[in-house]
Amino acid sequence: MTRARAGRAGVLWIVVGFLLPVGGCDRAAGPESIPWDPPRLAAPDGLLEEDRLQEVVDLQVARDGDALRALLSDPSGAVRARAAFALASVQDPAALTELAALSGDPDPDVRKAAAFAIGRLDGADLPREELSLPLLEALAGEDDPSVRLGIVEALGLAGDATALSALVEGVPASDRAMEAARTLAVSRLGIHELEHPELPRFLAERLRHDDPAVRKNAAYYFGRAAIPDPWAPVADDVREALDGYAMDDPAAMHLLVGLWQLQEPADRGRAAWWLEEARDWRIRVNAARTFDASAWLEDERARDAVFRALDDPSIQVALAAAEALASPFSLPPDVLERAREWIERNPDRWPVAAPFLDALVLAGEQAFVLRWGEEVSQAHPLARVPVLRALAMAQGEDADRFLFEAARSEDPIVRGQAVAVLRGRWRGARDMDELELYYGTFADAVRSGEPYALMEGAEALKHPSFHAFGSLDVMEEAYREHRPRGVSPRALGELLVGLGESGDPDRAGVLEEAWEDENPVIRAHAALGLQMLIGQDLPLTTPEEAIPIRPVEWASLQEWGSRPRLVLETDRGRVVLRLAAEEAPQTVSGLLHLAEQGRFDGTRFHRVVPNFVAQGGDVGEGDGLGGPGFRVRTELTRIPFVRGTVGMASSGRDTEGSQFYLAHSAQPHLEAGYAAVGWVEEGMEVVDQLREGDRIREARPERAGGG
Repeated sequence: MTRARAGRAGVLWIVVGFLLPVGGCDRAAGPESIPWDPPRLAAPDGLLEEDRLQEVVDLQVARDGDALRALLSDPSGAVRARAAFALASVQDPAALTELAALSGDPDPDVRKAAAFAIGRLDGADLPREELSLPLLEALAGEDDPSVRLGIVEALGLAGDATALSALVEGVPASDRAMEAARTLAVSRLGIHELEHPELPRFLAERLRHDDPAVRKNAAYYFGRAAIPDPWAPVADDVREALDGYAMDDPAAMHLLVGLWQLQEPADRGRAAWWLEEARDWRIRVNAARTFDASAWLEDERARDAVFRALDDPSIQVALAAAEALASPFSLPPDVLERAREWIERNPDRWPVAAPFLDALVLAGEQAFVLRWGEEVSQAHPLARVPVLRALAMAQGEDADRFLFEAARSEDPIVRGQAVAVLRGRWRGARDMDELELYYGTFADAVRSGEPYALMEGAEALKHPSFHAFGSLDVMEEAYREHRPRGVSPRALGELLVGLGESGDPDRAGVLEEAWEDENPVIRAHAALGLQMLIGQDLPLTTPEEAIPIRPVEWASLQEWGSRPRLVLETDRGRVVLRLAAEEAPQTVSGLLHLAEQGRFDGTRFHRVVPNFVAQGGDVGEGDGLGGPGFRVRTELTRIPFVRGTVGMASSGRDTEGSQFYLAHSAQPHLEAGYAAVGWVEEGMEVVDQLREGDRIREARPERAGGG
């Protein structure tokens, strides 16, 4: 760091340390207005009207790479383009040669779709050298600006060192869109740990570009690079760029995280300054995170800034600050005392208290945590959940009483969490009476039919210690009672596996019966249980593979139109999603089907990560692990992951179902493997306020044509 730069940083730290404690910047307590723009989509190709194009999508759903490759030479340009686009999701490595040949196709839509597909073949484990070469050759011979843009975007996903050199040295930026795409492509390749001697300087220069998109795309590299060593020589340029930004420039959120990795004391002041002064809550979140488990928190002035952030108007910022303060395994007494005082003063901000509860229990403040949980949960039942998690480390009758009481809660999430904690501590039972108390709780959880509690209870009752109490009879009776009622097949499957693990030959009947069940998930669990029971190999399908693939319902999709809306009435307000049926027909068809059935109504946003996503849509178990009973294929689309994008949650390729998430900010790293199926059209300020546990009171699909 130069002397001049050190001097400015020192002055900045003094300002933060002595001026900001009196109040910080003046931000309204209401929702912040942060702009977002709908993505620019490819021109419609008539998918919902053209049978031949629908046949292409059906081949995509079937993962029929051979048939799709054959269609790349179809006389119709629309068919060729749709087939190339479909191969991006199929990720058939055998298609590379045919896709590369399309660089000479007379139709620019075909050429663009081919580049898109090649860029996604990185997920097919092909060497990047094989993917870069046809893309670079296509770029050299391409005149159409929109196609060139698509090729550069593909190089950012699948490029090699040669591609990086070409992007840094030889790709002219014909317009602002191309410069933004080129900058993002270089950032992506740098994050992928490809090296070029001019890469850090190339991106550092663009941190001060007059186009905010270019600045943000350049900053993305500095915030996500795994190690800062390659760009450390330009760190002063990064600081200078950050110091010159307006307090709502999104590029700042990435640079703050990048500078934190350097762990230079002078940057504490910058982080604290942005935490107090930024007008964009997402920047304040990232500023707070720079103090996470950091030596910076050892400085009293830094702690003051982060503690003040607990009162930030944005719940997301307050939560990030709490997580930073609570991140060390053992908190200093003064931090614990300040946290305890804040918690007592702010019962309505109970999610912000949650990160501190573990540390308080570890520090012997179990009684305080229990009292707080009892009081706050009267108005906010979900406040019991973080208390239950903290009590997993607690001992004593009061903790046991709280846990057993919560295991009878009418709220399925509270009940399931309590049973999960009890499952982890029943082996500490002191006598048979206490063991029987645990047994009764687990048996009630299984009988309840609530998926989360049922699965946790079944996992506990599988243990031989409970067999003498009649646990196997309870499990079999619960299965027979719940199966006709349509309880989650995944949850019922845990009962079947438990019966198989028991080794009791009397359970063969129910397992054989379930092996013939019409539901493939039930059959898969029954086969696994039966194999364990009889000790013989049986033809097995994993429960995940057994979930059926849902076909596209073309007739229904035609009625909804190419850009239907999904209106979510949430606890925080109204959010309107615009879905792109031509980009992701199978996924959109499934979401509309679920909304028509009312299956999203009452479900929760079970995961909210500040400045990342708000995730909901678990229509199965409600714990974030459930689904609708069907799968849809992973549909890779041309919708970028920007602020407001609707993406599909996944536990692996082709496992999407009902769970979706709404992006708080741009997440380019998701584009290579996750399906983006729409965007927030109205209510982004509501999305920014969503908390974990907030409900979707009603989800209503609306026909909106091409909108």
